[in-house]
Parts: sequence; C-alpha cells; structure tokens
Amino acid sequence: MLWALFFGFAFVILNIPKIEPIWEFFSDCRDYKGQSRYSLFSMSFYAPVSSPVFAPRPFTIPLFYKMVGTDEYRIVIMQKVVYCLCSLLFVRSTLGFIKSSLVRIILAASLFFFFTWWNIVGWSDNLLSESLSMSMMFLWFAAILFFIRKQSLSSLVILAIVGFFFSFTRDTWPYIILFTYLVLFAFFYRRERIMRLRLLGLCLFAVGTFFFQQYTADVGERYKLPVFNSIAERISKNQEYLDWFRQRGMPQADQLVKDFGSIHIDTRPGQAFIYKRYEDSTYTALFNWVVKDGKSVYTTFVITHPAYFFMMDQSAQERARIFSVGDTKYTLREAGFYANAGNVFPLFNSWLILGLLLVLVLIYRQWNPSLHLLFPALICLACIVNVYLSYNADALEVERHLFITQIILEVIGIVSVCSILDAMILRFSKRPPSPLNPA
Repeated sequence: MLWALFFGFAFVILNIPKIEPIWEFFSDCRDYKGQSRYSLFSMSFYAPVSSPVFAPRPFTIPLFYKMVGTDEYRIVIMQKVVYCLCSLLFVRSTLGFIKSSLVRIILAASLFFFFTWWNIVGWSDNLLSESLSMSMMFLWFAAILFFIRKQSLSSLVILAIVGFFFSFTRDTWPYIILFTYLVLFAFFYRRERIMRLRLLGLCLFAVGTFFFQQYTADVGERYKLPVFNSIAERISKNQEYLDWFRQRGMPQADQLVKDFGSIHIDTRPGQAFIYKRYEDSTYTALFNWVVKDGKSVYTTFVITHPAYFFMMDQSAQERARIFSVGDTKYTLREAGFYANAGNVFPLFNSWLILGLLLVLVLIYRQWNPSLHLLFPALICLACIVNVYLSYNADALEVERHLFITQIILEVIGIVSVCSILDAMILRFSKRPPSPLNPA
C-alpha cells in the first residue's frame, strides 16, 4: 500500500507538462547559479566573498545545482525528485512507530496527500532555496525519528550528516538544529552513559557546524542586508529604539526616519524603495557600520529588549504573517490535482495543535512511554524558536521566511492525530476481559 501511494504521489509531482522560467525575475537565482560554478575544491564555493553583483549564499543549494550542471530546467526536475524521495523517507520513518494497519494506511495517505499541497510543491518550480530547504527539513525530521527508533551509533551519524547539509540551506537553521540536539541531549541525559556521550558528540558537532556557518556568513557579509532591513523597518519607527542605536554609534539615524518612518518595506512599494537603497550610495556609512559593529549591536539589542524579540511592538496583522499561506509572488498558480489539497489545508491552528500535544504527553506518561509520541512536541518547540529567530533576523519578506510555520503545524497535526489514534487502538485492544463479559 505504501508503494502504491508513493507512486501515485510521485506521478502527481513529476508529471510536469511545462516548465516556465519564472526564476528570471529573482536575483537570488543568479547568486545560487554563480556560486555553483565555483570549484568544490575551492573555499570560494563554501565561503565566497561578496561583490556588487554577487551575494554569497550557504553552500548546500549551490551544491545541488552543481550536481545537475547548473541547468535551470534540470534543477527544477531535480528539486521535484529530491522532494519526492525526502517525503517518502519521512513517511516511512513515521510509519515505523505505528502498530495498527488501519492507522498506517491513514497516516501514509494523509501525508502523501498533504505533500501535494501547492504551498509546498509550488516552490519546486522556482530556483530559490525554499524547495530544497523544505525537502532537507523533511529528511532531517526522518533522521530524528530514525534515531529515536534505533538509538544506535549509525543512526546518530546519519542524523549528524543530514543536519550538516540541512544547516547550510539557510542561515537560521543552525540555531534550530543546535537547539533541537540540546533538547535531545537533555532528555536522554539520565539514560545510559554511552547515549549521553553520543549525544554530547552530536551537540559538539552541531556547535562546530554553527561556528563554521557563522564564519562563512561573516566572510560573505550575509548578515548585512537583513540587519539593515530590520533597522530600516522596525527600529526607525520607534524613537526609543532609535536613540538606543544612536548612542552606540549608528550613523544616519535621521536619514532612516526621513526615508523609512512612513514606509513599510514588506509592501511592494516599500520593497522597491529599499532595493534602490541597496544599490545607491545613500547609506554607505550605515552599511559600513553594520559590517563593522552593527551585527553585534543588533544582536545585543534583540537579547536585551524582550518586547522587541517577542514581537510585542508589532500589530496583530503583522504577527499574523508568521502563518502565511499561498504567497503567489514566488510560485505559479495552483491548477489541476493540486487544487484538492488547497481546499483542505491549512487544517490545523495553533490552539488545536496545543491540544493534540497535551494529549500525546498524557498518553506518553500514562499509557505508552514511546519516544515517538514526543516527536511532535520536539518539532513544535523547534518551530517556535524558528518563528522568533526568523522574524527578528530580517524584517523583509516575512511571509517568505515563515511560510514554513503552517507547513510544520500541518505535519505536527497529522502525525499527532494518527499517533493518538494508534495509541488508543493499541491500549483498548489489550484491555483484559471483563468478569461480566469474558472473552
């Protein structure tokens, strides 16, 4: 049944009537393609230096592009194939914990149907990082479940390798990966010594990956534009915040208020306006300050201003962007079979997810201490960290950076419902016969 569902799913994803070159409108694509042409044996591939016509990126996406010769049409096909394989591995990993045959069918069918949601699939038609980053995320989820199931050295090595390449799809992921591994280490801490040592090794490997990625970001100045975006959008509109930065040496504060005080850069006119500021010399002094001191100053500000970090300075409409769905600025419009999933999802909201997680924790404590029941809670914690980290890291294109939130919630919801159903079937099928109604 699994393979029948998978081949049906793969047929839908890989049935490509026509590839449209929508990537021609995005500068990101040129950067990924340009970096993919560097030699694998050169540090310029892993830690390239920026230039006026090139913005460096983490190396995993350029690596995938290099594997298919940096041909745009082959890249699209490759992204779809990788997506199918990673989805299959995630489904197989979740099924490994489900005992009921009926629930296994429901879970596999639900996940494969969910994976046809255009909110996910649509990105595979463009040459941006989102499609491969999502595929690697599902593969990373599968590796976590595989480790939880096997708890062996080989499963830990697989998790470390997958996490390493997943980390370099986007600069926020190393924080999430390290946080997740620390949670796993804390959970297993009271278990056998060998497991503690293995997880400690995993955490140390993640720390090394984190600092190497930070090094490549510093070399390529990948933080320069996100910090500038956040200062222009959020800091310039709050006098108290602005004074705090001015006291720490930030130049051109008055110019920021003049240009961005009444402009929201996440609107189309605002995006066009800020893109021009990247290219002209208006903010040369501010950009130089960001490169020299601004990153550490902004990090200190975020840490010491919890109201800012927890988005209390943002309106309800602005915060709602963390659950963005169906942003068609970067994808083609859904059609054909893909409209079916679009009529169903999103299915879960944050309150429903919270209720499902509470039920899973109760089942874990009272009925079945199987670690897979805590997996949805683990990725929910990681999702929450990603929301606050991404929102504060870059104030531009928030919907694009956080559309992944609702996708993770749907995964949590589907896996949670099926895990609860399976646990209930397992529990009540093993109930001893009643004296009044013997078996």
